[in-house]
Amino acid sequence: SGYEALELLLVHEVALALIDVQMPEMDGFELAELMRGTERTRRVPIIFLTAGTPDHQRRFRGYEAGAVDFLTKPIEPHALRSKAGVFFELCREREELKAATAENARLLEETRRTAEALREADRRKDEFLATLAHELRNPLAPLGYGLQVLQMASDATTLTRTRDMMARQLGHMVRLVDDL
Repeated sequence: SGYEALELLLVHEVALALIDVQMPEMDGFELAELMRGTERTRRVPIIFLTAGTPDHQRRFRGYEAGAVDFLTKPIEPHALRSKAGVFFELCREREELKAATAENARLLEETRRTAEALREADRRKDEFLATLAHELRNPLAPLGYGLQVLQMASDATTLTRTRDMMARQLGHMVRLVDDL
């Protein structure tokens, strides 16, 4: 019946609905209209089955209700299998496309997160290099000044103080390079 069909359609994923035009309680056209009014079944293809030769008005009503075909009884099994196979294949391809789209969305989000992490790492690297350059320049200035003093000074106290200062600065620079 149409009501049993509705229950099945709401519970199961359906690739194709084969609907008899004449069913108890609700005819096939009414069922098709209800299917088109529900988001879950709106895009399910419908093939109408009928015992008699459908007139133009019934065919028009069926196509208007969303039918993709009309088959008359007795049903030719080969034709039905062939038509159903096309819709099952389309459904399978649609599911594969949906899965691929979901995977692409996941990969895109992962790529965005990775790109953001790379930007952050690049920013931190630039900050580190700027700090490192500053820290390495600091001991160089006193070393350069100390060399000038050593070249000009002749008294032992100045030479000793300058040499000690240069040793400290050189030690500081060695620690910075070791830390690096």
